[in-house]
Amino acid sequence: MKKITVAALLLAFAFGAVSAGSANAQTNPTVQDLLNKIAELQKQIVALQTQKAAVTQELFTTLKQGDQGELVEQLQAFLAAEGFFKHPKITGYFGPVTAQSVKDFQKAHGVSAVGKVGPQTMAKIKEIAAADSASADVAIESDNGGKKACLPPGHLIAPGQQKKGVPNLPSCKNPLPPGIAKLLGQGGPGGGGTGTSTPDTIPPVISNVTATSTTAASTHITWSTNELSDSKVWYATTSPVSTAGTPSVSSSVFVLFHDLLLSNLTASTTYYYRVGSTDQSGNTATSSTDYTFTTLP
Repeated sequence: MKKITVAALLLAFAFGAVSAGSANAQTNPTVQDLLNKIAELQKQIVALQTQKAAVTQELFTTLKQGDQGELVEQLQAFLAAEGFFKHPKITGYFGPVTAQSVKDFQKAHGVSAVGKVGPQTMAKIKEIAAADSASADVAIESDNGGKKACLPPGHLIAPGQQKKGVPNLPSCKNPLPPGIAKLLGQGGPGGGGTGTSTPDTIPPVISNVTATSTTAASTHITWSTNELSDSKVWYATTSPVSTAGTPSVSSSVFVLFHDLLLSNLTASTTYYYRVGSTDQSGNTATSSTDYTFTTLP
């Protein structure tokens, strides 16, 4: 009786081992399963990057009081061409005068008069510029230490200007790049806007450069650009970092948020780096100073 019991136990154990092995074979993922999972994760990452870029593009085209810079200059030039900007100079500062000019423009075109430029106002600007070449090609030029809006030769008798009864802007003598090229998307966020065929010759603007998630052997270099651009990083353990050669790490994907991983680094070491981006028109910008990070012990 005892022998039968032992034999039964051995048989049961053997059967259980076979069943467990079979279950493991079914639950343990194959290499192909892992590759499929990685591919799915990569798709999700791309989708998230696209979503993030779309949100950033909307934020980038939202201008309000206190903002300043090239986009504000272009907005003021456009408003001047449409007869709404009353200040004699293009200041590049979104102050009360610009806010009131935006409100007047919004009231005239059936947009909520909130005094700032959001997606609805941007859509109306693009619509008008697409239909009126004078407004689309309005430029900015230097004027006694300041800047003013002007129209390139050939646009002074534009039908769109005559129809609106708006006094023509002066003819450009030494125009800078077209006044609203970036505002409309020509070399600006998303690229490929409508309203002017002038080639994009303006490099992307690099901002918010930082090293994050640094470990003993790696770090992420991140930055932003105001238009879709590729990504490049040069790094070294000495300063200054040369950007003349091939980038240490790069990506050819055009994005607004840039994130490149530096790996195989040495622990407890200070590194210097610079970043660069080239837009879809081939205009390149490179950070002018070295940034630093130190790996963990």
